[in-house]
Amino acid sequence: MGAFHKISVKHLDRYLEELEWRFNNRENAHIFRDPLSKMMEAEPLE
Repeated sequence: MGAFHKISVKHLDRYLEELEWRFNNRENAHIFRDPLSKMMEAEPLE
C-alpha cells in the first residue's frame, strides 16, 4: 500500500517534485486550504 505502485523513468521528475512539495509542506497546518483557495482564485482552463 502506498502512493506509488510503480515508478517509471518517464515520470521520475514528477514523483520527485511531489515528494519535495510534501516535505516542504509537512508542517503546514493549512495544507488543504491553501491549494484549494488558489484553485478557486485561478482563471478557468480552456
